[in-house]
Amino acid sequence: MIIVMESRATKVQIEQVSKRLEEKGFQVHLSTGVERTIIGAIGERTQATQDLVETLPGVEKVVPIAQPFKMAS
Repeated sequence: MIIVMESRATKVQIEQVSKRLEEKGFQVHLSTGVERTIIGAIGERTQATQDLVETLPGVEKVVPIAQPFKMAS
């Protein structure tokens, strides 16, 4: 899944979201842009996990990935 952080999300909020995802068994990939940070979470997504992440401070939205895809190498 892809987590889009709010433009005003703090570094602490981003770290907290990443930590929660890692605790749930996800591999986390951060992409920090000029305006926003995007977190890619690779792992087994459940609706409960998605709902939890959506409520974390600093999260703007969660975009589920329906089909598995190969990461570019």
